Amino acid sequence: EFDINETPPSARTLLTKGYIQDEINNYS
Repeated sequence: EFDINETPPSARTLLTKGYIQDEINNYS
């Protein structure tokens, strides 16, 4: 388990967008 706060802002944004996209796909 990694701490998202340890990732660079750009990487954090990509990870967050990817996570949100996965959530959207799961509920579609």
